[in-house]
Amino acid sequence: MSVRTGWAAVLLGALLACGGNGGENDPPTAGSGGDLQAPIQLPGDFQLTLWGDADRIQVNDQCADRVRPGDTDGHCICVTATRGPSAWGAVFWETRRETGVRRPVTLRGATKVTFWARGERGGEKVHFHLGGVAASELLQPGEPAELSDSWQRFELELKDRKLEQITGLFGVRWRCAGGQNPEGVKLYLDDIRYE
Repeated sequence: MSVRTGWAAVLLGALLACGGNGGENDPPTAGSGGDLQAPIQLPGDFQLTLWGDADRIQVNDQCADRVRPGDTDGHCICVTATRGPSAWGAVFWETRRETGVRRPVTLRGATKVTFWARGERGGEKVHFHLGGVAASELLQPGEPAELSDSWQRFELELKDRKLEQITGLFGVRWRCAGGQNPEGVKLYLDDIRYE
């Protein structure tokens, strides 16, 4: 089992397969920037970063608990976070950093993002992000969702979105205040794809 916690997860390099320069059937890799051709799917070679109360977030990218019916690889991603002093947290899969700077990419052929998600108990309130970490980079402004305790398929359209200079492919953000997730969150993700 592969569990990463706190800021050590910044070094995680196993989460989004992206356009490469190998043979036609070679799996794409994130590389150091440039063009990425859809389809792009987690897991792969993007960098996981934690935000907010990062020291209270755990990510298990090989979770075999609560696997989605019909899943073919036998695992999913589990994110667990307890409430901290900032009362919020987030996980983002970003392009690789070189000397502290994220390397932007251009996405080719993507018209939507599809993924599966569920909460541990149901009722968890989260926001799904596409495109970047800063608000000015987002392709989609924090799509809100209330998770069920059963797997749900989500589809976010990319129609008419500028798919250049992308630094973050996917993120989930939550609050632990104002009646939302008062004790923290535990959620599961699977089969995140740019198509």
